[in-house]
Amino acid sequence: MKLIFFLVAFGLIFFRFYHLSTNHGRDRNDGNILMTGDNLYEKVSWSGKIEINDAETDVASISPGGCLKFVKNEKKLLIESDKHGKLSYEISNDGKNIPLNEDGKKIIAEAIKEIIGFGFNLDSRIEKIYNKGGAPALLAESANWKMDNIKSAYLNRVFKSDSLSEQDLLIALQQIKGMGNDMDRQVQLKHFTPRYWSDSAIVNGWLTVVEGLGSDMAKMDALEYYIRKHEYSDHSITHIIKIGNDLGSDMEKANLISLMLREKALSETNIGQVLDIVGHFGSDWEKENTISLLLKEKAIPETLTGQVLDIVGGFGSDMEKENLYDKLMKETIQTEAQWISLTNQTASFGSDYEKSNMLVKIAHKMPKSDTLRTIYLKVAKTINSDADYGKAIKAVE
Repeated sequence: MKLIFFLVAFGLIFFRFYHLSTNHGRDRNDGNILMTGDNLYEKVSWSGKIEINDAETDVASISPGGCLKFVKNEKKLLIESDKHGKLSYEISNDGKNIPLNEDGKKIIAEAIKEIIGFGFNLDSRIEKIYNKGGAPALLAESANWKMDNIKSAYLNRVFKSDSLSEQDLLIALQQIKGMGNDMDRQVQLKHFTPRYWSDSAIVNGWLTVVEGLGSDMAKMDALEYYIRKHEYSDHSITHIIKIGNDLGSDMEKANLISLMLREKALSETNIGQVLDIVGHFGSDWEKENTISLLLKEKAIPETLTGQVLDIVGGFGSDMEKENLYDKLMKETIQTEAQWISLTNQTASFGSDYEKSNMLVKIAHKMPKSDTLRTIYLKVAKTINSDADYGKAIKAVE
C-alpha cells in the first residue's frame, strides 16, 4: 500500500503518541501500521491485493494467499484468502469468538471504517467515488477528512477532471483554505492555472487562500506563481498589494514590488498603493532602493511626485535624500508646486555643505520664477556657513 499510511499516522501525533512500523514488499501490497496511546492499541496488517466492497462494510476480495488483520484493543479480525481466493473470517471480542452473524458483520464493518480512516486502498477508493459522482462527489467526501494529506489525495484527483464548474473550484478553495499545512496548501494552489483565472470570483478566492498562508515565504511563492502567468487585472493586483502590505519583512515587500515591476504587472492606478507601502518601510535604504527602481522603470507618474517627495523628505540621511532628489529632478519634477516642495525640503538637511550642494543643483534646473526664487533664498538663509551660503546664492544669481 501507499506510504500514505506513514503520513496519516504521523499527522495524528498531535492528538496522541503513536508508534508506527511499516514493511512493504516490492509491489507495496503488504505492510502494517500500529498506533498506541490514550488507552488505545490499534494495528492493521495486510498482505496481497485487497479490495473493499462498494458499501464499504466488508472485503470484496483478497488475492490468493493474502490476508487482512485488524486489532483494536479487545476486538480482533482476521480475513484470509486461500490459494483459490476464497475468504475465511476469524472474529473475536474480549477473547470470545464471534460467528459471521449480525454481530460479526458489525465488527467487520467497524473495522473496515477504521481501516479506510487510515487511508487504506485510498487510490482505488477515490476512483470509485469519482466514477460514481465525479468531482462533486470527491469534494463532498474530501470535506469529511481532517488530515491534510488525505484531503490532498482527493483534491489531486479533482483537478485531473477537465470539467470543473465554478462551484467545484470555489468548494475546492474553501477546503484548501481549511488545511493546516502551508506546504499542502501551496501544492493545491498550483493546480489552478490561467484557464480558471478569467473568473474574478475564482481569482479572489485563490488570493484569499494565499492571504491566509502562515509564512511570508509561502505567500511569496504563491504570488510569484500567479504573477508570472500574466493573467492579472488591476483588481487582482490591488489584492496582491494588500497581501504584500501584510508581509512581515520590508525586504519581502520590496521583492514583491520588484517582481511586479519586472513582470509589468503594475499600472498607474496601482502605483499610489505601492508608494503607500514603501512609505511605511522601516528602512530608508529599502525605501531608496525601491523608489530608485520605480524611477528607473519610469513607473511613477508626475501626479504622484508629491507623494514621493513626502517619503524622501522623511529620510534620516542627507546623502540618501540628495541621491533621490537628483533622480526626481531628472524624471518627474515638473510643476512649480513640486519645485517648491523640493526646495522647502532641502531646508531639513543637517549639513550646510550638503544643503548648499542641493540648492545649487536645484538652481541649475528649476524654472525661472519669482516665487521659486523667493523660496530658494529663504531656504538658503538657513545655511550657517558663509562659504556654503555664498555658493548657494551665486548659483541663483
